[in-house]
Amino acid sequence: MKKFMFLLAFAGMSFAALAQEATTTETPTLKHKVVTNGFWSNWFLDLGGDYISNYSSQEVGVDKHPFSNLRGNFALDLSVGKWVKPSFGMRVKFQAAWATQVNSNNRLIDGLTVYESYLLRNQSYNQLIVNLQPMLNLHNLFGGYKPRVWNTILYASAGYQHNFSDDSNGSIAIGAGWLNQFNVTKRFHINVDIYADMLEAGADGVDRKYLNKTILGLRDWQVGWSLGFG
Repeated sequence: MKKFMFLLAFAGMSFAALAQEATTTETPTLKHKVVTNGFWSNWFLDLGGDYISNYSSQEVGVDKHPFSNLRGNFALDLSVGKWVKPSFGMRVKFQAAWATQVNSNNRLIDGLTVYESYLLRNQSYNQLIVNLQPMLNLHNLFGGYKPRVWNTILYASAGYQHNFSDDSNGSIAIGAGWLNQFNVTKRFHINVDIYADMLEAGADGVDRKYLNKTILGLRDWQVGWSLGFG
């Protein structure tokens, strides 16, 4: 929990620093020379529904299909962010998920047989992931800033995952994603977001001593909407 609170404080300080750097404006004269937004300009709020698929390092012979009921489940997310420049922005994303453990049948790990009754549970668990995500709008970066129907955005992600079904387990989360934003109006957008996070072993609630690798992967598909303000 201390790590979780530290992450929230860090995210807040990061936004404050960005806001301080973004108070200077200049008149654009060239296609790729654009206004640096002031503090109250170009904030946005995202709300989405996700389908997530878990891929764990302790699985063998489990159906790899992302929509298999052995690995898929649903999530909700909320993001608050700001475009500092038309090509660069930051957001803090909160994702609450009903995730699924993905584990294998009997395995021999360090000479110890781990039986099906322990690992092959495929139980759901509740988690919250908080990520800080720097974003790069490729259309504005290479094509200059102008109104478009579609923007494609790449972003990196770093944060922390907390498993509320097993408070003893939490994990650093790192990842990347591809956001496609379709502009319905100047302030209302539809988002299609494809992204992946990597978590530490044990993030799904399985005791770390039974694991022989360190990665739990989440592949996510999100459809939602974005509202710009400021």
